[in-house]
Amino acid sequence: MKSQMRNKCPECGAYARIRKSEQMDERGLYKVGVLDCMDADCGWRGTFDFTITKTLVSSMKTAKRGKA
Repeated sequence: MKSQMRNKCPECGAYARIRKSEQMDERGLYKVGVLDCMDADCGWRGTFDFTITKTLVSSMKTAKRGKA
């Protein structure tokens, strides 16, 4: 499933695509990467950190495994 999250350039507001990203832990809770503004007249490039900080609803798959 493709992510629907859109990133905006902080300078001009245009779409900023993820140029590259790297998973920093085994569970996938922390990623770092590089964003590029897609507006050729802007040219902004920057880094991002993405962290999952809290589970709001547990996975149904995890709950079913425990009841086997």
